Amino acid sequence: MKYWMIWLGISTLFLINGCDGSTTRIDLTGPFGRHLPTSESTFNALGEAALELDRDQSPLRKLDVLEGDWTLTGDYQGWPGGPKTAISPICESRWRLFRRCLELKYVYDVPGETILELILISWDPGSSQYRIQMYSSGWPLPSSGTGQWNETNDSLDFVIRTRNPATNKEIKTLYRLWNIEDDSHTWSQCRTNDAGELEAFLMMNATRAPMP
Repeated sequence: MKYWMIWLGISTLFLINGCDGSTTRIDLTGPFGRHLPTSESTFNALGEAALELDRDQSPLRKLDVLEGDWTLTGDYQGWPGGPKTAISPICESRWRLFRRCLELKYVYDVPGETILELILISWDPGSSQYRIQMYSSGWPLPSSGTGQWNETNDSLDFVIRTRNPATNKEIKTLYRLWNIEDDSHTWSQCRTNDAGELEAFLMMNATRAPMP
């Protein structure tokens, strides 16, 4: 019975209300739902395996230091060869879904508009990779990718892929979290140019916001 409750709870969170806030209809075809085991014993075995995979939370706990409110300073280059624009985002970072998803909300001003960005970071124990989802009011397409720790740089490196809506060409981005301390960290971002080479276009240094 406990696996029934656990599975129904997880299904409600991830299928009805996903980590990204989306909603999905659940098709309850079959006794346990579509693509699920057809006997209680295999269903319980699946629940036990899922719990075992989820038991090690150390990859997520490495990101606990990011929770809180942050002020950032930095600059970005909108297109290769273009001018650099100074930005000063503020960020609210909170754990969601029982500390399985880190939600980062950014707000910053650029000439002519205010940009809102949402970043979601989670851990996939099946593939042993971090997952990242990015949404921005300044870019029409959501972006997603995977991440791993880079032991050489002591950084968490995400590879994010999206497509240029004008050319339909793939854009590959390296999003790096590094210089991680209790009260500061750095985000940098590189993307592929027309030659397929990575070029840096964003750098942001974060410091913990003072308590109100």
